[in-house]
This record gives sequence, structure tokens and C-alpha cells, in this order.
Amino acid sequence: MKIDIHAKNVELNDSLRQLINNKVSKLNTFHNQIINTDVYLRNEGESLHSNEIQIKLSVRNQTLVAKETNESFEKALDLAVDSMKRQLKKIKEK
Repeated sequence: MKIDIHAKNVELNDSLRQLINNKVSKLNTFHNQIINTDVYLRNEGESLHSNEIQIKLSVRNQTLVAKETNESFEKALDLAVDSMKRQLKKIKEK
């Protein structure tokens, strides 16, 4: 699975990049036909929940999207990955 990370108004350090790659690559265990994954990080100001992560994942002929905001990118990533896991399980059950 190819993972592309895009950051807007965010300084993407190596530890965050590695965390994203590790967590998102584990999604392969929930569905074996994941083609491509885009992860978007965005910081939209000074509010408490201004850190947003969006995961777009291509499976066969479908695109799945999970989007979460939180005070930290790490927490938003955990929430988005959990959401994506649920979506992948639903598709696999069909």
C-alpha cells in the first residue's frame, strides 16, 4: 500500500511521519485490496481542536474517508484510524 502524506500549516517531523506510516499501514490487516492511501494533516488556528487528520483510502473501486479533529495530531490519528478500521470491516463483510 502506498501512503502519501500531505501537510498544510503543519511542520511534519520524522516522528509524526513514522507514526502515521506505522498506524496507517496496519490497515492492510483489515482489507487486503487497499490500493492507495492519502493522509492530510491540517492546522486551522489556535482553537483547542484545530488539528485535523483526514485519511482517504482507495479500495477496489471505492474511496473511503475518515476525518477527525483533536488537540493533538496523535489523538486525531488514532480516532481516524479507528474510524477507517470500522469502514473496512463493513466493506469486507459485504
